[in-house]
Amino acid sequence: VGPGAVVAVALPRGIDAVTAILAVLLSGAAYCPLDPDAPEARTQALLDSSRPALILTDVAHAPRYAGRPALLLDAPGDDAEAPVAPAGAADDLAYLIHTSGSTGRPKGVEISHGALATFVSGGAHRYGLRREDRVLQFAPLHFDASVEEVFLTLCTGATLVVRTPEMTESLPQFLRAVDRLRISVLDLPTAYWHELSYALSTGTAPLPGGVRTVIIGGEAALPERVDRWRNTVGTSVQLFNTYGPTEATVVATVAALHETPAEPGDVPIGLPLPGMRAAVVGGELHLIGDALALGYRGADAPDDARFTLLPQLPGSPRAFRTGDLVRIGDDGQLRFLGRADDEFKISGHRVHPSEVEAALLALPRVREAAVVGQVLPDGTRRLAAHVVAEEPRPTAGEVREELRKVLPAAMVPSAVEFTERLPRTSTGKIDRKSLGTVVAEQTGPAEEAGGLESVITRIWSRILGVEGMTPQDDFFDLGAQSLQAIQVANRLGAELQREVRVAWLFEHPTAADLAHRLEQREDAPAGASVQSAQSAAVVADAVLDDDIRPGAAPRTNGAPRQVLLTGATGFVGPHLLSELLRATDAEIVCPVRAATPAEAADRIRQALAAQEIPLPAGAERITAVPADLSRPDLGMGADRLAELAETCDAVVHNAATVSIMRDYGSLRAANTDSTRLLLRMASVRSIPVHLVSTLSVAPPRSESPEVPEAFFPAHPGLISGYQQSKWASERLLEQAAERGLPVTLHRLGRVTGAADTGQVNRRDFLWSVLASGIPAGIVPELFDAEVWTPADYVARAVVRLSLTAAPGTVFNHAPVAPVRLADVYDWVQEYGYDVKQIPLLQWRRELPRSADVAATTGAFFDSFTADEDAEPELGLGRVRADNVLRGLEGTGISCREADRTLVFRYLDHCVKNGILPAPGGANV
Repeated sequence: VGPGAVVAVALPRGIDAVTAILAVLLSGAAYCPLDPDAPEARTQALLDSSRPALILTDVAHAPRYAGRPALLLDAPGDDAEAPVAPAGAADDLAYLIHTSGSTGRPKGVEISHGALATFVSGGAHRYGLRREDRVLQFAPLHFDASVEEVFLTLCTGATLVVRTPEMTESLPQFLRAVDRLRISVLDLPTAYWHELSYALSTGTAPLPGGVRTVIIGGEAALPERVDRWRNTVGTSVQLFNTYGPTEATVVATVAALHETPAEPGDVPIGLPLPGMRAAVVGGELHLIGDALALGYRGADAPDDARFTLLPQLPGSPRAFRTGDLVRIGDDGQLRFLGRADDEFKISGHRVHPSEVEAALLALPRVREAAVVGQVLPDGTRRLAAHVVAEEPRPTAGEVREELRKVLPAAMVPSAVEFTERLPRTSTGKIDRKSLGTVVAEQTGPAEEAGGLESVITRIWSRILGVEGMTPQDDFFDLGAQSLQAIQVANRLGAELQREVRVAWLFEHPTAADLAHRLEQREDAPAGASVQSAQSAAVVADAVLDDDIRPGAAPRTNGAPRQVLLTGATGFVGPHLLSELLRATDAEIVCPVRAATPAEAADRIRQALAAQEIPLPAGAERITAVPADLSRPDLGMGADRLAELAETCDAVVHNAATVSIMRDYGSLRAANTDSTRLLLRMASVRSIPVHLVSTLSVAPPRSESPEVPEAFFPAHPGLISGYQQSKWASERLLEQAAERGLPVTLHRLGRVTGAADTGQVNRRDFLWSVLASGIPAGIVPELFDAEVWTPADYVARAVVRLSLTAAPGTVFNHAPVAPVRLADVYDWVQEYGYDVKQIPLLQWRRELPRSADVAATTGAFFDSFTADEDAEPELGLGRVRADNVLRGLEGTGISCREADRTLVFRYLDHCVKNGILPAPGGANV
């Protein structure tokens, strides 16, 4: 790529994403940031509009961009020589960023290098940034606030510190992280700053002494919150209130609120930055200067009439009509009064109601729709949708669920009200003014709520603007979004005078459940209610439906003609697929998360390529099926599932959502319910089901000195949501076996890459620990030893045993001696890394949390217990693998033991692919 080209950057927040942006600019091309987790339909629309020459993404998100030119930054590749950056011109395109459009489609705004340079120069000067500053990178990269954070920081020579998701779990946790990371400059969305101001004013947590500057922007600041800040923080910390549309390169005007006379209720948006001017014409703000955008992109770009000439001024300069109504105060500063149109700011998003209305009108049974922005009495901002629908009328929750598939979360209305007709003016237009009046959404007959439940429902009702909320209502079914969860956690924490984490609201989404969690002892583990193996949800889900029993039709005998393989695009899945094609003549049906069969097939090809597995012979026998195992009927539809029940001869259920951080509730559908559905499907003709599980469901060594090849009862060692979801799946399989269904269970331990390629699963827990600890020079003492099994061996063993073993057999795939962790650390040192082994407790305290992987890994250990002096028990007893050894005897299938050579091969892969930095003086 080069000058004139656009390169899309679709990467999660992190150092890699910032590096990719700089690389694009150094090539002479322009970058276009995309949310890698946005709804698929919206992503495709933005790509069609921006027409990038290349997409920079990672393996995890690659399937979304199938059929488009993409470079996977975490996939193996050849090193290229560093190109010489071409000389550029001020009018060359620097970046393309999308905002909500009045036409019903998002619009791409083109910003030149000259405009970016004007903003960076003026902003750095106005904020007084210094080389020694440490600036928090808070905003997602597809928000233009990230442009301010990244470029002002780096161009000043200051340090950019990337925010991790854990930082915003609660305001106290955020402020502790700011203190620990020595942040001196906070650049925050106004909506989040509102909660920060509230927390500080209520004494929830103090502002760290190292913070000297706070920059806010994205929506109008509430005067009440500004007054709270002034009364609590005073003038010791610089507070800049910024204003600016995307078309004027992030920020156009700035007000120093710490310098402004502290008149209650006065919140100016300030004066223009150097290089910019402001003109008020007919009450509407017009912006003039070198930081204006080039215009909008694409043949279907919106009317450029908002870029206009101002003949009232000398030289008739080019100006941008903002649509914002302002006045000029006696001090010369601008004050924001409102909008001249229907545009609304929420959670930092600029929302045109017409774009949301277009998405609503595309839904079945919706005849008319009008969307308005509303400000609740406490200042909370929300979108309200008024809908005229045909019978049978959908529920508000169903409407929101469909909108989440095509719109960013902030653009999904929190309130959905159904009406027989929309109010109209005398001219026949929708009367949006009357719709703007806040009407509290009724949730149902109010039930008596007392004590803590009453406090929770009162705060949620106020934030959501609903009445009649009961202790059993799900906050998120009522339209709650992430920002509102942050607001509730903050307000609840202030009222209860204790820390309330956002994650608890997602884990316990009703007032009754949350009250139960909060009523636990203060020193109980943060996730105690979901970390107990005896929890009601896990135990209830582990009961197999009584009607899932062997069907009357005879079971297929002999070689299978059709095999259903789930999880074909994971780490083990591609090896299983390759082995099934080699060992059988069957058609292999692979459900894959995708929108179309072509996209599903492309994801399988990419997964094979990522593991360096050649396209197997017999690949024409692969049938890729769009699916989503976390949805009803596995996302395939009831008809497709019924068809498989009649044609499939075996199921290898390998798919699972693996997460060391997520709670059981968020994993139940993909991991446990999918097993139940597959057992139901298989029971129609009593076809075999082979479940791939994990040794992590075994009791810890303190509970059992051995891990038998048998099903386990519930035990206290089932701590994480992943362990619980897999144990529940095993329990379902056990009951199926007791009823006579032909099933086998395959538990895997640490699955490492194939020995011949040295591939590493970067999402694997141990490699995450190494990726966190090696750069810091410290590694934790986790356990004595564990079994490592290469993925290609696992695939051969699972397929062979699935085809030959007796029904009801349990296999622990640990047929070799375990590798000692101390040996692994010694080999890491021999490879060239200077690391020191320290106790886990000490490692948790000393591990820097600035990098995403380090923060996530450290937070995993923290989540086990609120007692910082406690260590989770990770070691297992001796793992028995007698069934595996007997079943593979005489087959020639054997497992290689881990040794120095193999670990070096894995480390080579990590260095080559940027998982680990190159060691200094490695002797490889």
